[in-house]
Amino acid sequence: MSIISYLVSIGGGVGAASAKLWWIYLIPLGILIVFIAPYKVWRKVSDDFEEITKKRLEISLLDPVLRQHKDDTRGEWFLEWYKLQVCNPTALPITNCYGRLIKFTPKLPWPNSPYLNLPTPGIMFPWSSYSARGKLATIGSHDFDSLDILVFDGSRLSVVVLNDASGQRDLGQFALLPDEYELVVQVGSQSEAFSPSDVILKVESYVEKGKQHIKVTMPNQDVDCFTKLE
Repeated sequence: MSIISYLVSIGGGVGAASAKLWWIYLIPLGILIVFIAPYKVWRKVSDDFEEITKKRLEISLLDPVLRQHKDDTRGEWFLEWYKLQVCNPTALPITNCYGRLIKFTPKLPWPNSPYLNLPTPGIMFPWSSYSARGKLATIGSHDFDSLDILVFDGSRLSVVVLNDASGQRDLGQFALLPDEYELVVQVGSQSEAFSPSDVILKVESYVEKGKQHIKVTMPNQDVDCFTKLE
């Protein structure tokens, strides 16, 4: 047998062997289909489940809420409310939610300030909903409630607190003079294990041309949480 014939016979043998073992090349594809693809699906489902069940609260500052009133004594008058909206984006209700004042700082120095009665850290803000007008509220799945923080009656800006005896809002206990303020409000749950959130509010109250102006902002607010729920 010539050398050329010998090499051709070897090549044919290798080709035949490779043809018989073609299925080996399908092993990686089988591993991908059987193990990796289902794992990715499971991981996504797991992440989505954690996203909707991991209890937490999301907070945003609402636009001022103007409400008109009328009575025989004062006639027509209005209240402008400044509220924090607290959302529960998860699939489970969150109980005993609260909003507590952690820090209150006026721009004017304390020794020379004309303030007589400033809100003290620890006071709890009342909830707005009719079903939870106290200091604690349950926020249902994919629902929200609002904390009443400040109110302006056209001539006076006040910190909103709840009168424990009457259960009514006390709008005159902490009246604020024109100045700049920083409030730190802690929002959390007394029952759940997740960490509370500390929200910073910047308040500007000033008089211009005989008229008082109010501006309340929440730095670093990403998006209205109710918009996210929609």
